[in-house]
Amino acid sequence: MKLFPFLPAFLALILIGAAPPNPLVGRWISEDMFTITTLRFLPDGRYTREIRVGDVPLQAQGRYKRNGDSITFSPKGESEEKYELTLDGNRLTLSGAGLPEPKTFEKEPGSEKALLEETRQGDAQKSKEDDVWRKRIAVGPIPAKAPTSLAGVPKDPNPKRVLKGAQVFQQPQLYLRLTPMTLTSAGGRQSTVFNSVKWHFSPNGRVFIRWETFRPGQRYDADKPQGEIRTFWAAYRITPGKETDRLYVETDGGEKFNLSLEDGRRNLVWDDQIYSQVHWQNELMRRQQK
Repeated sequence: MKLFPFLPAFLALILIGAAPPNPLVGRWISEDMFTITTLRFLPDGRYTREIRVGDVPLQAQGRYKRNGDSITFSPKGESEEKYELTLDGNRLTLSGAGLPEPKTFEKEPGSEKALLEETRQGDAQKSKEDDVWRKRIAVGPIPAKAPTSLAGVPKDPNPKRVLKGAQVFQQPQLYLRLTPMTLTSAGGRQSTVFNSVKWHFSPNGRVFIRWETFRPGQRYDADKPQGEIRTFWAAYRITPGKETDRLYVETDGGEKFNLSLEDGRRNLVWDDQIYSQVHWQNELMRRQQK
């Protein structure tokens, strides 16, 4: 018989109560003449950042880590950013990491509790969305009658070079990343182009990867600009997980890459780059236009 059956739980409560609260938790806002920047810090190390220029929101999310008078942001799909940090009550100032001058934020009173509830609801909604997309972007063994060609993709030179026993997408899937860039012609005419990376996955266990890159300072046809194009064929396999799937790619040239499928397979993540499934990308654009 235990003499103190509630002691472990009691000690846990003491430890939780003794842990100092994270003063960053909450919603912080900075306004200037042109933009409104909002930072949201959660106690589990997650953060979101929204920069609103007029009615257009630019959003990022990831993880943060404070180390004394500095803070490091690791935005999902982007490179790390490290800032110097000054915290004085409900005033937060960030400097460095390319900021032309220090940027000061004011904490929204009472935002801690509201943000935690907002995040709880958001996490629940995202989990439901992930389940829907995971079923929509189904994975399984290579179908017996898998297509050997994809619309808009050149003929595969090695359609039978697949990974034995691979789990694959059951329908053709396109993941892409588009980065806008402005070109200026010799006559001063400007046009917008996109540096792009596209992953065309086939249910037969093959993937076609296409890069198109425009470089500043080079001259392009003003009417039909075309960047430097590189293409690769590869075999792939997916190892499903509870929340994140592992994706292994082996090019016909022998290069090997490890990637992941996240957010209900809506996003393909490779190092610090995110490639969105095309239908999800279109959905994101519709939501941003509302």
